[in-house]
Amino acid sequence: MRSSLDAHSHAPRLDKHASGERAVKGGYCGTLLVVDLAAGIVRKEPLPPVPILRKYIGGAGLGLYFLSQRIRPDMRFDDPDSPLIVMTGPLTGTKAPSASDWTVVTLHGAIPYAPATSHAHGFFGARLKHAGYDGIVFEGASPRPVYLWIDDETVELRDAAPLWGKDTFETPQAIGTLHGDPERISVACIGPAGEELMRGASVRADGSYGASKGGAGVVWGSKRLKAIAVRGTKPVPLHDADAFIAICQQWREAARGNHDEAEMKSMGKFARMGLVPANNFTNPEFQTEWGRRFDEEIKHWKITPVGSWECDYKCHSDTLITTGPFAGTRVVGYVAEVIEDGATLIGIMDPGTGVAMSNFYDAMGADPAESGRLIAMAFELYNKGELTRAQTGGLDLRWGNDEAARELFAQILYRQEPLGSVLAKGPKKAIEALGKGTFVHIRGAGFNSHDLRGFGIGRLFGNIVAGAGPGWQGVGVESTTEPDIGYTKVMDRSSAEGKAEACYKTGIKKLWEDSIGVCWFACRGVANISHYVPKAVSYATGWDVTWEEAMTVGDRLVQLMRLIAVSRGFTKADDLDISDRVLGDAKVGPAAGRALQPHLARMLDEYYTLAGWDLASGAPTPERLARVGLPDPPAPARDHA
Repeated sequence: MRSSLDAHSHAPRLDKHASGERAVKGGYCGTLLVVDLAAGIVRKEPLPPVPILRKYIGGAGLGLYFLSQRIRPDMRFDDPDSPLIVMTGPLTGTKAPSASDWTVVTLHGAIPYAPATSHAHGFFGARLKHAGYDGIVFEGASPRPVYLWIDDETVELRDAAPLWGKDTFETPQAIGTLHGDPERISVACIGPAGEELMRGASVRADGSYGASKGGAGVVWGSKRLKAIAVRGTKPVPLHDADAFIAICQQWREAARGNHDEAEMKSMGKFARMGLVPANNFTNPEFQTEWGRRFDEEIKHWKITPVGSWECDYKCHSDTLITTGPFAGTRVVGYVAEVIEDGATLIGIMDPGTGVAMSNFYDAMGADPAESGRLIAMAFELYNKGELTRAQTGGLDLRWGNDEAARELFAQILYRQEPLGSVLAKGPKKAIEALGKGTFVHIRGAGFNSHDLRGFGIGRLFGNIVAGAGPGWQGVGVESTTEPDIGYTKVMDRSSAEGKAEACYKTGIKKLWEDSIGVCWFACRGVANISHYVPKAVSYATGWDVTWEEAMTVGDRLVQLMRLIAVSRGFTKADDLDISDRVLGDAKVGPAAGRALQPHLARMLDEYYTLAGWDLASGAPTPERLARVGLPDPPAPARDHA
């Protein structure tokens, strides 16, 4: 099946913003692809007018704007008409440092009132820009599996039936071979988890990179969208190319050394910080021996750092495991936190087995912060004698049994009796059916393990107030300074003082960075970033962007996400819905003594005050909305529970 690009341009469905300057001078390609999957039609539309672009920029910001225009209060994330948005930023695909960021924006799969913004890197975003497109909006659902093929001006929906069932490593290989140019084609795709609508399914690109938060892969699967494949040959237009290259070189020098290569090599250090949870967050002492073994064994592995478009940091890696039961296994990816949710949370001590488990989850296109967390819950019940072997379908869920974990994953994936069909319903219904169980969550969703208390209670708090579900929005300054917003020293990890304000300030800075099209590591903690980035965006676009304008963009996105949540039934009680296992004191290990629980209510009030939200309802005040140029809040929807 092929549906060629409609030759006629259609105006965007943003009628109230139809007026205003439309021409963009650079940074943007100026074109949005709108794909009607139900009708099999693809069309090109212009980006919104410049005043709208300057308010939301691109990436997460412009994606959230498009989402807000296309949803209803009662819409589910996997409804056929629920929007799926893939966006780049004005710097994506340019020579700016780490200009690889692209964002998937949907409604959240685990938090029914929230939007979801999930970032990925690699080469996909750059090649989408090089093909001439700033983003893609998918509408409706296809009656059969399809993939979108983009080759500069040629844009087609093609039959994906031969790809259905392939994992996220096999799919790019198959598409690259089909089109005869695997080295220059980037593929973003789902694996079996997305096809089967498994909770927490992710989108993977270029083999190594994942948009893993919010259940984006489920949205792709519900629309029968297997993949987007893109080949682009054109440079991103720039308003003042010489000035842009010069400022980006200064920025690159300032950011050099900002992050270690191959994040996986840091796992031993993370264990010593108290960041590696084990046995469903019940065994903080596990990480001492695990970290020692990890540091020792990786000395013998062959680890090659892997980077994205214009990347200086190369936090991903291509690893050949040479020790233990998985010796000879090659693993490509970020690995880091995936080891924890996929391996240490079920008591896997062997480092090579843990890395192999991360590869398994990546291949399936599954975020183990969701499916892995469900499996950890089942392992804990089994080891406490509260789940029998008959109830597991014969699986021996003793801590450390990686083979049983993969078999249980398959049970959940295909909703098999007896246990998989129960866990596939999600944590709340599974706990009701089993009569017991602990799913460690923030606001109903799995979060990016580490044990966040290892960073400090500020990082944990930042995950709680993040507008798109738990994630790296306002990370505070417990690990890295942020001199350009007033933080020249790191904060005491165990103290609550000043943490709400630090999370708010770093949050609006991060949301701006999430909208311009570069990796967070190119900006986080960089001195004079308030000069480099506005200048780079200005030279790219021809605008005169100031740091104050940039921070207002970030604040606007804080407010927009809260407006979406309020319209969909959010109440302040939702910000208090957090597992006791992360709110309380770890009691032993490096994170001992760090308990957010005693401070949470006060810190929420501090954050609400800084954000301009009503202390009782959590809704933005009209005064704060006017300050950032947004409309008054809508009437709350019915209770999402």
